[in-house]
Amino acid sequence: MTVTSNYDICITKSDFEDVLAGEVFSNDYKGSDLLVCLERGDAVCPSSVHKPQLWHLLKACYKMLPATAPFSVPGDQADLRESFAKLHKDLVSTISALVKPVEKGKDDVGNGEPEEPVTPTMKHYVNITTGNSGEGESAFCADKWKNVVKPKVESALKTIPVVRSRVNSDHTRLYFPNEDQMKEAEKVLTPLAQDCSVSFFSEETKKLEPKVTINDLGPDLLEKEAILAAILDKNEDIRKLYHEDKKLKVVFVNERDRYAVIQMAPEIRRLLSSSGDRLNLGLRQHFVKNRYHVIQCYHCQGFGHMAGSVYCPQKDDPVCCFCAGTHQTKDCRAKKNNETGKMKCVNCEVGGSREDKKYAKTHTASSMWCPSYINERARLMERTSGVSKEEKNMYWTRTKEELLRKRLGRLGH
Repeated sequence: MTVTSNYDICITKSDFEDVLAGEVFSNDYKGSDLLVCLERGDAVCPSSVHKPQLWHLLKACYKMLPATAPFSVPGDQADLRESFAKLHKDLVSTISALVKPVEKGKDDVGNGEPEEPVTPTMKHYVNITTGNSGEGESAFCADKWKNVVKPKVESALKTIPVVRSRVNSDHTRLYFPNEDQMKEAEKVLTPLAQDCSVSFFSEETKKLEPKVTINDLGPDLLEKEAILAAILDKNEDIRKLYHEDKKLKVVFVNERDRYAVIQMAPEIRRLLSSSGDRLNLGLRQHFVKNRYHVIQCYHCQGFGHMAGSVYCPQKDDPVCCFCAGTHQTKDCRAKKNNETGKMKCVNCEVGGSREDKKYAKTHTASSMWCPSYINERARLMERTSGVSKEEKNMYWTRTKEELLRKRLGRLGH
């Protein structure tokens, strides 16, 4: 089983099947099971396969193998040669790496992406409700929370970390780093029952479905229905998954800039990744890229909600995006006069670290280089199904380097 200098593929389907059929990967999964999936040409990886890219490489090679006699790959098809060479280098170990679990700490083989965590991500939080609905009051009394309950909660949680807090229309929610610290919080918050009602929860964090952006759409592909139909017509594997009730939806189309945003099931996103993030559409292939839409409130400049939302903590007093003043951004004189010396990011000034506070006057609250924006985007990437640590780390590295460059430029160093 070698590849000659003339790129002759010296392995047949029979050789491949003999090796695969005799291999046992685990007590409940044999090579013959994987062979059945290859013969059927399954678009989706078997459940025991944990490397989608290597699975599609194996499937492509198997499809091209001759039935009995070796064949030659043309010299100009370098990608196909490399794929076969990779497969032939050690056929058994390649297939074993495809199915056997990766040891902790080792990199993934095939596409270089780390594995999805086996255990689901959990969130631990407490809901605190104030007020007395029996007397006709609302279930949550903002004044009582601010003046009576909040000081007691802060005192009780003096040594217990809180990840973040959110004041809703009917309760306040506090998130804890892990279950142990939530249990510690339960011990000290339960005695506050005379002033408020406390309820503790641990539940699995729901992953967001991935979204991608397709650019350079043709003039005949600027409607949602037309784009979806064109994708299904030209991409057979995606069409199969779509007919298996896997989600594929065009959620937004920008006719002026000719791009569309597609929301899809994680299985379809993995399929796109295995094909180099390319999608057949119209008379060409389109490169797709992940889309992470960070929601920002243009009333308080906070993240995760929009203006007018019940989650906005500054319902009465607006905060300027440009100078952090107590007025609406559209009324900001400093912005109208382009007085960059007066700009200030309220998120870095109020809630940022000591380092962020130092540079709060180097950008506005809407800047994509704001540390608060960067953190929010990274959190959104974590919540999106199928996003690798490699992609997130690349984003961190690129933005931190650019942020440092901009800070040094602003301060004249």
